[in-house]
Amino acid sequence: MPPSLHRSDLSSHGALQRCNAVSVLPPARGPEARIRSEAPRPLSAKSRHAARCVLLISRPLRAVWRQCIIPTRSGALSRSRGKEGPVARLFLEALFTSLRDDLQVLKKDLSVDMREVRCYLEDIGNRVSAVEVCEARQDEEVQWAHQEVLHLQEQHIEIQAQAEDLENQSQKNYVHIREVLTHAEESDLREYIGALFQYIVGVTKDINLKPDRVHRVDPPRPEEAPLADMLTCAHDFQMKENILHKARDAHRVRFQDHIPVSYQDLSAITLQRH
Repeated sequence: MPPSLHRSDLSSHGALQRCNAVSVLPPARGPEARIRSEAPRPLSAKSRHAARCVLLISRPLRAVWRQCIIPTRSGALSRSRGKEGPVARLFLEALFTSLRDDLQVLKKDLSVDMREVRCYLEDIGNRVSAVEVCEARQDEEVQWAHQEVLHLQEQHIEIQAQAEDLENQSQKNYVHIREVLTHAEESDLREYIGALFQYIVGVTKDINLKPDRVHRVDPPRPEEAPLADMLTCAHDFQMKENILHKARDAHRVRFQDHIPVSYQDLSAITLQRH
């Protein structure tokens, strides 16, 4: 049996030590001896991995090797040249056949696994593509919604301005009067406001300046605070303008021991802005 196939060489520790050490070679002379005397080079990672694989495969076949060797009568193993050659050859053939079959099965299993992994990766790639497409679509929808919000804000500002103009236009004949006495009955408020307008404008009682409508803006106050705000609607726009013009010129008009304040009634939005 060759030294490379000796059972003592098949041990994991001894074989790895021999793989990493300098190979046993016949003595050399000249330059070759100088080269061999240098420090041994360690094996590469692939070579060490291959050696470990061979050792792992050879371990379960030791029993087959022991069965192939013919025992003698004394129980010792026979290692004669005539019996060792065919047995070793049969052992190697069985080993190579087993390795070839195992490699074929391993190759088939690896092919199946690689196909499954490839299908799995393709599925992941398709899902990632679908997610990217959905994300791009959502980004477009968000941008479109943002543009719509800006457009709606502009429309809201325009509509609010139009509503403010319409409200102010509907109140163009309104005069807001603050600090008005409320002792009079509701039916006498028009007479009271008409007399106040005549006093502000400075006309005689023959000219009728009674407003068309009069109502309180705030709820009635208690008797100790009889002043309230009144909202009046003049008969026409020119009458309202004359009353406010005279009230601004007089600044503070005293009427029946109190000083009412008259000003143009505007919408709440206009008052808040100004």
